[in-house]
Amino acid sequence: MLIKSFVDYINNRNTSNKLILEFGAGYSTKVFSNNFRKVISYDNNKKYQDKLERISNVTYKTLNTNIEQIIKDIKLADYIFVDNDPNYMSRYELVKLSHKHSNSQCVLILDNGLWNLDAQKYLQDNYFCKDYYGLRDDELFTNTIVGEMKIPDYYRKWK
Repeated sequence: MLIKSFVDYINNRNTSNKLILEFGAGYSTKVFSNNFRKVISYDNNKKYQDKLERISNVTYKTLNTNIEQIIKDIKLADYIFVDNDPNYMSRYELVKLSHKHSNSQCVLILDNGLWNLDAQKYLQDNYFCKDYYGLRDDELFTNTIVGEMKIPDYYRKWK
């Protein structure tokens, strides 16, 4: 489930020629398929993934320990959306991996940052971020945090 303020953000971006890499397939996959040229969607639950609607611009992949393939996809991405099952693979680790291997213009997005504080802090420490807050359809309050640009080293204040 996505919060309305974040869906509005995506709908108002010019992403029709962009690729989004998504960790955690579901409702977001459908939203992204309507906005992006290409969606690569990783999920660790193959049975769940097999039940999802097949969409022409979406490639489904199983999230596993093949880090080399994940890194290849990270390098291709214009946007990366992290909303996977944190019990299978830590969102902190995926945000860190994405940050390390993405290009400097890649937008890195973390869903439910309030529930994944280590990943949210890492994103805030390394990106200029925008927060989107709201209620999901199931009435749970959460946020989606969007890192639009990596913080350049010269901008940081080191102790």
